[in-house]
Amino acid sequence: VNEAIDNAKDNIPRSIDLGKKQSYIKINVENKKLTVSNDGHCVPVKTNEQGEMIPEFVFGTLLTGSNYDDTVTRTSIGTNGLGIKLAVIFSKYFSVRIHDPENKKEYFQEFIDSEPKEPEIKKYNKKTSMVEVTFELNESYFGDYSSEDFFTRINTIAVSTAMLVNPVKVYFNGELLKVKSRLEYFQMYDPDIIGVNLDTPLGPWFIGAGIKKSSESISFVNGSETIRGGKHVNYFVSRIVKILCEILKKKTKKTITESFVKGFLTVYIIAV
Repeated sequence: VNEAIDNAKDNIPRSIDLGKKQSYIKINVENKKLTVSNDGHCVPVKTNEQGEMIPEFVFGTLLTGSNYDDTVTRTSIGTNGLGIKLAVIFSKYFSVRIHDPENKKEYFQEFIDSEPKEPEIKKYNKKTSMVEVTFELNESYFGDYSSEDFFTRINTIAVSTAMLVNPVKVYFNGELLKVKSRLEYFQMYDPDIIGVNLDTPLGPWFIGAGIKKSSESISFVNGSETIRGGKHVNYFVSRIVKILCEILKKKTKKTITESFVKGFLTVYIIAV
């Protein structure tokens, strides 16, 4: 489910690199069907060197991504050319619509139970670009889930997306989501946290800390939530805990163990 939204987020730096501007990401949920659209750079509606339509190649063929070069510093999410193709595979319905002003084409294609239908290609004379995907997961793979839970999950992802891609506008079911800062976002978890923005060679980071509510950390790397933490989390947790232990020792004249302090701490991190 995340992959469609992640693709829309990844398109922002890609658009900048190509001299284009992405102004929005629109996320809509209707029952158990998710639609995600964005402007900026779009998948070109034309054939590749092998004579294949590029949109069908991109959305329907595994291992066709562009994030393979490990010598390049990444600020995007996708790897291995899988992502959105797996959404096609595990959906009972999937469709893609593209408005391509450069090639003056509109492209629409459906995949039913991962099988591609013949694409519809029309003339397109407007100057605005768009990529829109709509899909509904196949419950035979994932089991039955409620539309309410699905709505809540996507709403949560949409809010974090609004924080991560600001100032690009993010809409959820037609409503503009306003998250002014990274600190404001994390204050939804804990209004009493303290945090600081850091300028690093890789880009802007945010580091915050507060009294433990539920998990040890809430963190994002390159726009993707890292639920299991990682080296970046371990590094900052260790640094913050040591500082707190030193402060507590000076105040109480007693040695406080790092494990004790860690048990009361939640760290909030955004890396790039």
